[in-house]
Amino acid sequence: MIATKSAFKKIIPSSINYWNKYANLIIEKFSGESEIKEIERLIDIIKLQRNKIDIIIGLGGGKVLDTAKSIASRADIKCGIIPTIAASDAPCIGASAIYDENHCFQNLEFFNNPDFVFVDSQIIAEAPVRYLIAGIADGLSTWFEAVSCEKSKAPNFTNSYRTDTGNFLAKLCFDNLLKYGKKAVDDCKANRVTDALEHVIEANILLSGVGVENTGLASPHFIQFGLSQLERTRAYLHGEEVAIGVLAGLFLNNTPDTLIDEIYSFCELLKLPTTLADIGLKNPTDKELTTVAETACNVGFPSCHEPFNITPNDIINVLNKVDAYGRKRKGI
Repeated sequence: MIATKSAFKKIIPSSINYWNKYANLIIEKFSGESEIKEIERLIDIIKLQRNKIDIIIGLGGGKVLDTAKSIASRADIKCGIIPTIAASDAPCIGASAIYDENHCFQNLEFFNNPDFVFVDSQIIAEAPVRYLIAGIADGLSTWFEAVSCEKSKAPNFTNSYRTDTGNFLAKLCFDNLLKYGKKAVDDCKANRVTDALEHVIEANILLSGVGVENTGLASPHFIQFGLSQLERTRAYLHGEEVAIGVLAGLFLNNTPDTLIDEIYSFCELLKLPTTLADIGLKNPTDKELTTVAETACNVGFPSCHEPFNITPNDIINVLNKVDAYGRKRKGI
């Protein structure tokens, strides 16, 4: 098992006796980043056990879970996932986002889905609410990206065509987040498991995960990949950056004003980022915006999987548009 520092402190002490009843458990602390160096370090530990390890379990947030999935694929062993937060759809999808030691996105790896995913809603409810809110933003992108991939006929995570089931789950994810999101956030703040929180946990982890891998990614995530390259965004979560990507995708697709305002209002209600300053980019430099735009357009996915050509200048222009509209709504 690989576990985050938080899991070592809060989860393992109360569960270690249970685990040891059923397995000879080896627990290793996670470095904090899903990078190749960390993956190789943990694979070396597995090799030292001389084939005595037949499953790797990731315990914690998205980065340790992505690392566990990548290790399982490389070492050809089974993979179990136990998320302690609902900040993204990382637990369910058959893919991992690989970053460097500075938290800059490098590439996506694709492989089989985890062999099991265990979610304890009470653990999620007791985690900082910021993670749940970030997961809502990540899940919010699923339907918009599905629509873009449908129009552009972009491949999904299995490099094949989208499924009706995937589209349905992506839309259900979107609908449930708008319906239950605010109530779930309030309940999480009170560390209370309720129907609303259960709906949002399911949306963040399962509906978003199964939805996106069967429909595909588009501009919201490619823009997040670009935002991750900047030093000033390092303190922000994946989903918080995706929120900006979602708003940018709406403008790129000439979405009706009523829906744009609805999504801005929802983000404002949950205190998700709606301006560049909200993710640490007050008065971004031309160099910073160019880095974001060029990364978004050059990660191996044509036109960010949108149904029209997108250039770095288009990304720069739309990020400025997102920021200007967000500031206007805030009266700044």
